[in-house]
Amino acid sequence: MVMHRMNLIIQPILRIPLNKYWEILMRLRILMVPLNRIHHLRGPTQRAEIGNNSLTVEQNGGMGTLGNRSDMYQNGHEDSPLLMGMVVQVELESEVRETLLSRCTGLSNLVEWLDGIDYRPGLNELHHHLSSGKFNHTALKECIDYADEGYQRNIIKKTEFYELVAISWTPGQETSIHDHTGSDCAFLIVEGISTETIYQLDSEGLAEPVEVRTYLPGEICAAEEPDIHKISNNEKSELINIHVYTPPLHAYNTYVAAS
Repeated sequence: MVMHRMNLIIQPILRIPLNKYWEILMRLRILMVPLNRIHHLRGPTQRAEIGNNSLTVEQNGGMGTLGNRSDMYQNGHEDSPLLMGMVVQVELESEVRETLLSRCTGLSNLVEWLDGIDYRPGLNELHHHLSSGKFNHTALKECIDYADEGYQRNIIKKTEFYELVAISWTPGQETSIHDHTGSDCAFLIVEGISTETIYQLDSEGLAEPVEVRTYLPGEICAAEEPDIHKISNNEKSELINIHVYTPPLHAYNTYVAAS
C-alpha cells in the first residue's frame, strides 16, 4: 500500500519535462531568498515594488523581498537584469534635510513649489522648475553619500504626490534596464556626465537599445511612465543627479537586454 502511494506521487513527477523542474525550483528559491539578496532570477522582465524601507521583486509569479532596513540591494546571476543595477537607498534625516534646504535655494524653491500644487505636474513643468533653480553643489555633496555596492538613492523628501531624490554614482555604476510604472520622472545633472540608453522591446520581450544620449551638468532628462531606459555613469568622475518622480516611484519593471 505504501509503495503504491509512492508510485502515485513519483510517476507524475517523472513526466514533468526537465525545463519545468528548473522553473519550479526557481519559483521556490525566490520565496526563500535572504532579505538583502536575490540570485539567479531568470526571464525577460521582473517587477520591483518599492516600499519605504524595502524593495520587492516579482518574477514569473514568485516574490522576493530585498532589504529590511533603509538599504536596497539588487543582485543577480550573469543573465539577470538585476546584476548591473545594484542600488542602495538612504532617506536623509530631518536635520540633514533642513540644513540642505537652507543652503540650497534651488532645492528649497523646488520643494516649496511641489508642496504648493494639488495636481500631478507634467514633464514640461518639472523641466522648467529644475532648470531655473540654482543648486549649491558643495552643500549637496556634504549631505549625500556614495555606495560601493551600487548607485545610491538619497531621498530628500517624499510625499504621496512626489519624491525628490539625489542619486549619486561612482564611475562605472548604472541602473538596470527599467521603466517607471505609474510615475513620470525628470532629473537634472548636477555634477558629472549622465548617459541614458533608450530601449524598445523585441518580439521576445527583450530590450533592444535604440538610442544613447549624454547629458552634461545643467541639462535635464525626462522620462514618461512607459519609457524603457538605463542610466549610467560611463565617466571616470562621480555623477550626481536630482530626480523628481510624480507620483513617488512605487514600482517598476526591469528587462533583460537582447544582447
